[in-house]
Amino acid sequence: MRLASLNCKRDTLNSYHIRAIIYSGLNHLKISIPLWSFHIVGAVLKGDKMQVLQMRPTEQVCVDQVRLGSLYAQLGEVDAEDVVARTMEELALRISHCDRLFHASNWGELRKNSRSLIAIADQVGLAKLTAVARDVTKSIDQKDHVAVAATLKRLIRIGERSLTAILDMPASSF
Repeated sequence: MRLASLNCKRDTLNSYHIRAIIYSGLNHLKISIPLWSFHIVGAVLKGDKMQVLQMRPTEQVCVDQVRLGSLYAQLGEVDAEDVVARTMEELALRISHCDRLFHASNWGELRKNSRSLIAIADQVGLAKLTAVARDVTKSIDQKDHVAVAATLKRLIRIGERSLTAILDMPASSF
C-alpha cells in the first residue's frame, strides 16, 4: 500500500480538507477528510493551500455510562470491576491480534477477531469501538484490502483511546 498524493485545500465553505489517494495493488481509495478530525503538528499555509508537515488523526471516544452503570447495578461493584478489568485486557489483546492477523493476510481469522471485538466492546459501552470493529468486518466481507487497512488503523486508534477513557473514569461516575 502506498500514498499516491496528499494535499490539503480550502473548500467553498472556507474550511480545509485533507485529500488523499491511496494505492494497494490494483485498488485505490480516494478520501477527503475534514481537517478538524486531525491534530496538525506542523503546517505551512500558502494561499489557499496548506503544506502539512505532520498530522495525527484524532477522534473523540466516549463510554456509555448508562450501559456501564447497569453492569455495576446488575453485578455489584466488585464483580463489575472484575468484569471491566478482564474486558479491557481482552480488548487490548484482541486489538493487538487483529494487527498481527492483518500483516499475515489472515482475513478469515481477522474477521472472526473483529466480530468478537463488537460483542466485547458493546458489553462495556464502547459504542465507537463497536462501530469501527463492525466497519473492519464489512471491509473484509467486501474484500477491500485498502479499506481493511484504513479501518483497522482506525480500530487501533479508537481502541487505545477507549481503553484510556475507561481507565480515566472515576468509579463514582457509574
